[in-house]
Amino acid sequence: MMPTTAARDGFGKVKAGIDFDKVAFKIEENRIDIVIPEVEILDCIVEPGKLDYIFADDKYDVDTTSAEAYKLCEEDLEKSAAKEEELLKMAKENAKVALDALFRPWIEQAYENYEVRVE
Repeated sequence: MMPTTAARDGFGKVKAGIDFDKVAFKIEENRIDIVIPEVEILDCIVEPGKLDYIFADDKYDVDTTSAEAYKLCEEDLEKSAAKEEELLKMAKENAKVALDALFRPWIEQAYENYEVRVE
């Protein structure tokens, strides 16, 4: 996995990127296309120190409150991250730039007459 961007919200961090093993190469005539796989959410990390609790009744302040709140925050962060089109768009663009910087110099040196495209 190759994280290409990260974002923060009030209580956590999200990493989005590509599975580097799924990068494909197409060679046609004098052109090499580097095909980027779909961007995916790689990790959602809730920062427990950022969670605060306000109880309407002390009977709800039990030992399992933190664990339950953490799990709910994780689920919420994953759901909201999957809907963040800008985050996914930025991760794809960052992956494109990274792959271009990684492969273009090598390809241009080894295959002078080839055009390189990252899609």
